[in-house]
Amino acid sequence: MGSTATYEDLAVAVRNRVRRIADYPGLRAALEAEALDEAQRLGTFVDPEVDLDLALRRVDACRALGWFHWYRHLALCHGVDQGDLDKAVRLLTFCFVAGQVDLPTDLLPRIMLQPEAVFAIDCMTTSGAPALQTRVITAMRDTLRATADDHPTRSVYLRFLAEALLERFRTEGRRSDLDTAVRSFGAALHAAIDGTDDAVLLLGLAAALLERHALTGAGSDLDGAVDCLRSACAAAPPEDPLGTEAATGLVAVLLRRFRNTLRRADLDAAAKTLDDMTLRDAGDSDPVRTPRLLELGTAFATLFEDTRSLEDLDRGADFLDRFVRATPDDNSDRAVCLGMLALMSRDRYHVTREPADLDRWIEKARTAVRTVEGGSADHATFVGELGVAHQLRFDLKGLPDDLDKAVRYTRAAVDLTPDVGADRAGHLTNLAATLHTRFTHQGLPKDLDRAIDCLREALVSAPREGDERAAALSNLSGALLDRFHQFKVGEDVDEAVTVGRAAVDNAPDGHPHRAAAQANLAMVLTTRFDVSRRRDDLDQAVRLSSASASGFAPGHPDRPASLCDWGTALGVRFRHFGDPSDLDEAIECFRRAIESTGGDVNRCAAAWSNLGIALRSRAERTSDTADLDEAIGLFRTAEQSVRATDHQRVLFQTNRAGTLMQKYERTNDPADRQQAVVALTEAAKAPSGSPSMRIAAATRAAALLADSSAGSAADMAVMAVELLPQVAPRQLARGDRQRALGSLSGLASFAASLVLADSRAPEATRARRALQLLEMGRAVLLSQALDIRGDLTRLRRRDRALADRFVRLRSHLDLPPGPSPEPAPSPTTHPGQPRGAGEHHRPRLAHALADTLDEIRRLDGFESFAMAPAVEELLAQARQGPVVVFNIGEHGGHALMVTSEGVDTLPLPELTADTTVRKAAEFRIAVQSITHGTDGGLPTDPHGTMRAVLDWLWTAAAGPVLDALGLHCRPAGSADWPRVWWVPGGLLGLLPLHAAGQYSARSGHAHRCTVLDRVVSSYTPTVRALAHARRRTPDRSASGRALVVAMPTTPGLPADGRLDHVDGEVAVLRRHLPEVMLLREPDGTPPGGLGATRPATPTKAAVLDRLPDCSIAHFACHGESDTVDPAHSRLVLHDHHSDPFTVASLDAVHLDRAELAYLSACHTAANDADHLLDEAIHLTSAFQLAGFRHVVGTLWPINDRIATLVADTFYTHLRTGTGTLNTSRSALALHLAMRAIRDGDDLSARTDRAARPYLWAAYLHAGA
Repeated sequence: MGSTATYEDLAVAVRNRVRRIADYPGLRAALEAEALDEAQRLGTFVDPEVDLDLALRRVDACRALGWFHWYRHLALCHGVDQGDLDKAVRLLTFCFVAGQVDLPTDLLPRIMLQPEAVFAIDCMTTSGAPALQTRVITAMRDTLRATADDHPTRSVYLRFLAEALLERFRTEGRRSDLDTAVRSFGAALHAAIDGTDDAVLLLGLAAALLERHALTGAGSDLDGAVDCLRSACAAAPPEDPLGTEAATGLVAVLLRRFRNTLRRADLDAAAKTLDDMTLRDAGDSDPVRTPRLLELGTAFATLFEDTRSLEDLDRGADFLDRFVRATPDDNSDRAVCLGMLALMSRDRYHVTREPADLDRWIEKARTAVRTVEGGSADHATFVGELGVAHQLRFDLKGLPDDLDKAVRYTRAAVDLTPDVGADRAGHLTNLAATLHTRFTHQGLPKDLDRAIDCLREALVSAPREGDERAAALSNLSGALLDRFHQFKVGEDVDEAVTVGRAAVDNAPDGHPHRAAAQANLAMVLTTRFDVSRRRDDLDQAVRLSSASASGFAPGHPDRPASLCDWGTALGVRFRHFGDPSDLDEAIECFRRAIESTGGDVNRCAAAWSNLGIALRSRAERTSDTADLDEAIGLFRTAEQSVRATDHQRVLFQTNRAGTLMQKYERTNDPADRQQAVVALTEAAKAPSGSPSMRIAAATRAAALLADSSAGSAADMAVMAVELLPQVAPRQLARGDRQRALGSLSGLASFAASLVLADSRAPEATRARRALQLLEMGRAVLLSQALDIRGDLTRLRRRDRALADRFVRLRSHLDLPPGPSPEPAPSPTTHPGQPRGAGEHHRPRLAHALADTLDEIRRLDGFESFAMAPAVEELLAQARQGPVVVFNIGEHGGHALMVTSEGVDTLPLPELTADTTVRKAAEFRIAVQSITHGTDGGLPTDPHGTMRAVLDWLWTAAAGPVLDALGLHCRPAGSADWPRVWWVPGGLLGLLPLHAAGQYSARSGHAHRCTVLDRVVSSYTPTVRALAHARRRTPDRSASGRALVVAMPTTPGLPADGRLDHVDGEVAVLRRHLPEVMLLREPDGTPPGGLGATRPATPTKAAVLDRLPDCSIAHFACHGESDTVDPAHSRLVLHDHHSDPFTVASLDAVHLDRAELAYLSACHTAANDADHLLDEAIHLTSAFQLAGFRHVVGTLWPINDRIATLVADTFYTHLRTGTGTLNTSRSALALHLAMRAIRDGDDLSARTDRAARPYLWAAYLHAGA
């Protein structure tokens, strides 16, 4: 080929020659002179060492040239012109690196050892690209086929193959690659001759074995990896980096095997290996070794979970401290490590209970919070841990600042956490615990309500399985139980049982929380037994608490409380079922509980108190004063062991007082009685005690002091009354508040009697104070409603948005209980979810209303907004006539006569509690006898009994009051009747004060001794309620429109509940009322005179819908008084079975134009629930609260025919001279109507009905 041949010409010539050599036997073509010339000239165009980029573009020419020199080398004699072999290796190595695969097999062993090839193999192996890794694998397999089994470099090619297979496994996950890699590493180790590569091969084999262990979990692979790494450490000199890598790897693998097997020897070996490296290298700062410090610290922390050995915990903390010192501040693992140190400080405190360890925990947690990146899950964890630590330090030292910080940090942890997940559930549970603790020590109900809300939310966030769920369920059960103790809401204890059972179900046998869940459920069931009296509850509690006590190992911090729960259940079972063995076993449980605390007074208090209760029970059986003395001492010790702010202290004090009085009854030692009084007084004054417990203590103290110290007794009773609203706060539903108040009936009267007997103050002062107490302690529910029913005109002018928020919250709280608007429960619902939207949100709404009221009262001029009126405001209500407030005590009663000039006290010695109870019972039986046509077993006729009671009522109460007021006779003119407002309260509310008089011997003169012949009577539950009725002037523009509800028949009642004269009453109303909106129960044929169209059906919804448009509402129907729950007393309308029109139905009704409600039905002013007499819960007061200024009600069943006469006469007198209706004359109109019926004005013969008060005395007027 000529000297002017181009690169292309030369490349084609060399490729063709190489092809001929390969296609035909013999190598002569490689030795031709022209061939060598072409190759040498082509070499000048493709030399990688001269121009690498050009060579890469001409790699095919490079490969042809390399093959040519390889053939030429083979053609020449051995040892002749080795330059061709070197050129072939150099060029073909370049081609291998450039990605060429068609290379001489026999030359591969030499090529693969070239530095450029080794580098390329390493890059392709670790590239993560399966195609490149496959190239290496193929090349190595070809190379191994060209290499003799005993060749010294064979182990190198096996290592390359194994490493490539291992990496391709990591990329593609083929198990066959991994198995082959393991075999290849093993073969490489076998083929290695001088041992120089043993450390590298052992490290590789260890890596492959660890991958296979991770894939299959085979322990033999993990063991093999440990052996390999130990051998690698032995094969490499300590100063060799491979030795360091082997030792570091050995530490990691030993830790891995420790995590799998918890084999202590592995952890110790790992620690020794790392310590040896640290000592040899004089430090922990090696970037490879430093992470092992973190792993070792974590491993020792894991080991501690099993061994509970402080040595293990401290070793782990030491490694972590070293890691922190060895890493820069911006290292992310450093922050994690600081967090772990905080958790390990926590664990150390839980073992040692040393205050110094708790302080260290707080400090470590604070450091972690500062270090860990804000917004991360770890940051939230450590903020939460800091909150928990502060709570524990509060438990230990009682510093309020720690408790406030606990709430703040645990709340912050919740705020830092996503809305769902186990982390949020855990933080919510911690926040609930801190709020629960603050409630326990500060007694704020909103803390307990918020804790319950947090636990409910935690259950929504928590996974269906896991510790967080079991803990949240158990804690929710406990919180509900505490709220039951606080407010006695039966639904709370029932839900506590349901949730407690779920907690046990979520903690199966062997679960760390099972024993605690069992103990909690046992306590809840024991408490519910006090309500349910179901023996099964108590028996289950005994079984569960026994199992719980067995589930806690000796020395466990919860074991003493579990033993106490067991003993408590046994003690309750003894007290109710009388098995002495239960009492003996209970005493033994309490003694074991005290012993198991190890003398820790912080955990002994409950056990001491419970043992005292059990000993007191035994003393009742044995008359052994030694048991009483020991019990008194135990209660005193329990008191002294807790802080003054601890709610348990109140319980211990009341228990000690009760035991002292038990002893006093045997010994008559005044010192015992005096100590009891002191203990009760302290308990009553303790702000941390529940309101009900404090009221009980104050009332008992007052009773003990009454005979010896009237002033101190009065102080205690006053305190009890002032606590009454706290027993029934707004966050409770109406029924729960009624139950809470029902057990305290008569408290206000008791306190007022003591105040009136307290000679420390002038009589006028005592009278005013007694009036305040009766206003505060009677009709508590009504007063709560009145608090938020005031005129909002001024507030709307000042801040409309604030007024609207107030009205919205008030309306929500006033809604009656009913079916939840939420959909039916799905299969995913769980215990702990709210029972209904209204019930669940009521506490939150109540707290929001309280906050809104506080905000309103901060406005200038609104400081007393929605507050109870001052005495001066009460006195102002007497400007239109005196208001007489009765109070009945054991030794006589009093009348507080409120006039515009002040309050005067009138003793009524014959008005005793016992006599009033007896007279009320006689009167009630007489009414029932007349109603049902039987004499009820009375010795005289029932009408005579009624007259006798009215005579007594005149002599004991009404007569002396009217005389004292100077109201001695009937006024001269018919329009000049004086008015009196009666506030009977409690027992006296069962009797018709307005009808009191001497009817058995009527005189027929103007000086007749009856109330009806001297004054116009009205009633009001409290003076404040009277002020509410007068809060606005009559709306004259609406005085003509009236809603008339008529029920001549009633579906579902016997004989259809027929009232024959209802339609006649409606006809009367049509004559008197210019605009009638009629709702009448339909029948087959509309009665004549009612129009051609059928009126609307009188359902509850229809009535409530029309009330706002009418100023007058008249009901002619049946009425029922509920003797169990007066809020269920009802007007019997069309849908009385499905949607009854009850007292509670009117809770949410706010009427701005209402004037007169006339309830021509039975029992509409009667409260027949003896336990709630002080509350004045009946339909008459409900209509008054809804906004009616005047309400006409009835105390007992009324005669259907007489009802029509009374209504006709009433509305006749309501008319003015111009023919319009003046509802302000309602009291006088009813007064005149009753007199007319009594005196027989409708009768033709000269006779009257005075001897039959049943017919006319039931009617009363309430309101303005």
